[in-house]
Amino acid sequence: IKPHESILIIGAGGSIGMFAVMIAKSMGAKITVVDKAEKLPMLLKIGADETIDYQQEDYWATDKRFDVVFSTVAHSLYDKALSVLNPGGRYIVANPRFADLVRSVFTSSFTDKRSIVALALEKQEELEALKSMLELEKIQPIVGHVFPMHEAAKAHHLVESEGRRGAVILQMHQTSKA
Repeated sequence: IKPHESILIIGAGGSIGMFAVMIAKSMGAKITVVDKAEKLPMLLKIGADETIDYQQEDYWATDKRFDVVFSTVAHSLYDKALSVLNPGGRYIVANPRFADLVRSVFTSSFTDKRSIVALALEKQEELEALKSMLELEKIQPIVGHVFPMHEAAKAHHLVESEGRRGAVILQMHQTSKA
């Protein structure tokens, strides 16, 4: 990410998306986020410049073009993502399907755009960069809910319903207060 690049983050209110917003913001990007209306105020607070409520607006039907489209949403629409990219733009898929892997080779080879499908390998230098961002408070974990272990099903339901506003934590043991 380069300073002043425009980025569209689809699914920005999820775990990966929230960190993507903070990391891109720390790198100087202009960020447009897509998620449910109830998550948009929190996304503005952590660094989004513009918001789109996907339940009210077709975010593909925009005249805007982006340098990067980053999708955390499974089954994202590949062709539509490419259509909102600037020439030389990059489409990054966080939850790729096999078809996305295959199409990425052709997109990068035969168009003026790149499709990037990469798995998080947790390389030492990447972890060090994240550690540094955390220490400098450029990014910060957002905890939405903490559940005791016996409420794991409730926690899982919250994650599946996409109703969370931050990370959902399972507390492994109860600490006693003296």
